[in-house]
Parts: sequence; C-alpha cells; structure tokens
Amino acid sequence: MAFCWWLLFLSERISTNIYGHFELFYFFKTNFALVRRLGVVPAESVPQLAVLYDRFANALDPFAPERDQAEMLFEQEVARLYDALPPPKPNVHTLKKGIILRCRRHLRATDKPPSP
Repeated sequence: MAFCWWLLFLSERISTNIYGHFELFYFFKTNFALVRRLGVVPAESVPQLAVLYDRFANALDPFAPERDQAEMLFEQEVARLYDALPPPKPNVHTLKKGIILRCRRHLRATDKPPSP
C-alpha cells in the first residue's frame, strides 16, 4: 500500500521528455533563488572567499596542508554566514553551492589571460 502512495506522489512530479528520459519537476531541484534573494554574501567578502575557494578547489597537491587550511577557513566562513542569516534559512548545502557559484563567477571575471 505504501508503494501506491509513493507512486502517486512521484507521478505528480515526474514527467518524460521527448526522448523518454525522466525529468523531475522544480519540487526536487535546488533553490538558488532564495540564496540570491537573501544577498547572504556581502560584496566585499566575495574576493576573500574566492581566494580561499581557489586555493583548495584548484590545488595541485590534494594533500597539501595549505589546501586543507584554506578549505577549513572557507567552511568556517560559510558556517558564519549561515548563522548570521535571518529565518527562513536555506539549508547549508544550498547556501554553500550559492557561495561557490559566486566565487567561481568572481574568479572568472577577474582572471587575466597571460600577456604574450
């Protein structure tokens, strides 16, 4: 009986595209709009967060202590920003994904190609 209820629940949220692949509706997708609307990352802290993200995400040596330290500092800053949010709060993973997205955009915008 529980299977029937689960099937009814999913049937309202799953469709197939023209190729026959299943697609989930917005109900199951991550909501970045809440993160953008809250403006959780102050513009002046984005460069510092981007540097920390770059140090651990693009490290050549995955076992370097500098990489671990940068990741730890990044996680602490994300936790600090999460604690400072007023309710309603997104979940921590959604917030972290939104912050990483802003860091990547900042790194892409400030990346300078090497001069010949």
